[in-house]
Amino acid sequence: MTTSTKRKRPALSVEKEDSPPESAKRPCLSPTPICGQLTEQNKRLLDRMSARSEGSGSSSSSSSRRETESATIDSTSISTSTSTSTYRYLSLRDCQIRLHQSPPDRVREAVNAIIHQALPEHRKHIVSRVAGAFTAKCTTLSRSSVREADFVSPLAIAIEDLKPDSICTRQNADWPEDLKPTSSTFDFFPLDAITTEDIVDSLSKRQRIDSSAEGQYATPTDSPLKTPRPDISIGLQREAVQHSLVGQGVSTLKAESFLTVLQMKPKIPKRPDTCKGKPILACALTDTSDLVFPFAVVEGKAYTTGSHIADAENQAAVAGACALNLQVRLEELAARRTSTASSSSSGQSGEATTTTTTTTTTTTTTTTSPSASLAAPQPPPTPLFFSICTEGPLHELWAHWSLVEDECRTYNMWLLDVVSATQPERTEHFLSLLHNVLQWGGGRFMDDIKKKLARVMSQFMERRPAPPVDYSVTKTLA
Repeated sequence: MTTSTKRKRPALSVEKEDSPPESAKRPCLSPTPICGQLTEQNKRLLDRMSARSEGSGSSSSSSSRRETESATIDSTSISTSTSTSTYRYLSLRDCQIRLHQSPPDRVREAVNAIIHQALPEHRKHIVSRVAGAFTAKCTTLSRSSVREADFVSPLAIAIEDLKPDSICTRQNADWPEDLKPTSSTFDFFPLDAITTEDIVDSLSKRQRIDSSAEGQYATPTDSPLKTPRPDISIGLQREAVQHSLVGQGVSTLKAESFLTVLQMKPKIPKRPDTCKGKPILACALTDTSDLVFPFAVVEGKAYTTGSHIADAENQAAVAGACALNLQVRLEELAARRTSTASSSSSGQSGEATTTTTTTTTTTTTTTTSPSASLAAPQPPPTPLFFSICTEGPLHELWAHWSLVEDECRTYNMWLLDVVSATQPERTEHFLSLLHNVLQWGGGRFMDDIKKKLARVMSQFMERRPAPPVDYSVTKTLA
């Protein structure tokens, strides 16, 4: 009889709910830190790793920041230099404004007679005292990072100490737009004479379609130049000019009204569309400004701001051209008055003068033409202007003049002197030249302006209608 043995199945072990986990029963050979339960060694290791990662991140971010700032500075300087050169060699040249020109002999002699005038002894002491304070201030500013206004301020103080009382200075004053030169390129080659066929060969097919209308090629009338706003404008004081007119027999009220009329923009009869014209003579910076007929400016830059002296030269060039246009306009108005007076006098004495000499034998009759007795007309004096351009302690003195070439007015600049204001001896010489320019402005320049204004004023007074008759006064006298 075969007996079978049954294998017993292993009994399933049912864990109780309160029994601890198996991991808690086994011994922990390498304990694993639980969140919030780091060992001291792991904490030190984690701190070193965090500090290392933060250091590398900060160094990389700082280096990237330096690279970005360097790239920004480089791009800014490149953009500034490009815009400066483009403005000088395109916009200024288009309006016939030229820098670093050699003056003709008469201009050189006139400028040298102004700046190289011998100073009296008491004026030498004043220039020496002003130069000492100016050099000390500029030397202090050169040792720190300052802006444009900080360097312009000592020069403004020096000008106030050196100028005569009839001179007026104003800072950051806007000049009138009507004095800016316009483009002269199209005076030689007008765009009206250029047709579409002249340029169509150099255009693509789409460009030919877009440029088929000839009306696109119109002569520009606006000036490409920026309106001047110098750091310092130097000109004549309005009250001083009025007082000079009063000294020539003009009443105070008429002299004051005359300068106001010159600033007005008259209405053109029967032309309502152009009722707002240009002023007769924009002699003042604004309608209410007490500075008239500017003869010098100061344009300053600071290398700490990324600007350089070429920007100041460009700005001074435009201001000089505007001031020269003002002088030319006044000369034209005065010459119109002179030509009118001479034509009327020649009309009265236009008949030939006959001189008869009687002797025992013959009688000789001599006829003299009136044009032969008149001298050859003298050319008008060349208008002059001066400017000071600065970049930190570096100071330049420029002379401006205007001439007519090929029936086109040109504006030229001549560099007179360059000095670093940290050098006492050279600075004193520079300020002596500036002193002579200021004295010229309050002397010969003002006298010339006064004479021309008197001629223009007499012309306006002659064309003024007769005042109405007061019949009440007539009856009383009767």
